[in-house]
Amino acid sequence: KEPNLFLKSAGFKVVKIRRVPGGSVVAVAEHDHPITGGKFAVMARQVPAEERVAAEMVSELSHVMNAEFCHRGLLMVTGAIALEATALARFSNVELVDRNLWENMRRHIGGS
Repeated sequence: KEPNLFLKSAGFKVVKIRRVPGGSVVAVAEHDHPITGGKFAVMARQVPAEERVAAEMVSELSHVMNAEFCHRGLLMVTGAIALEATALARFSNVELVDRNLWENMRRHIGGS
């Protein structure tokens, strides 16, 4: 529910969304902004707040991007993001939404 609300509040049109084994939510979303928009593969996962999200999760999203024919990705996690994951995201066209941004989003859209 939260990834869907976040995407819609950010101006995305959610084309497809599903839960996958391992606890992730995977979606394909489109944004019509002429420069930063386009078709995105999205992966959201709740992890413990103290957990560092590893580069493997960025790699997993890259596979989803390829499967969905997306050149850009959006990884939403409730934990902190490891430096290796941040570095890999830069080279993989993956935007990161970490715990802080997720909490701000919750407050903004009135989620619990």
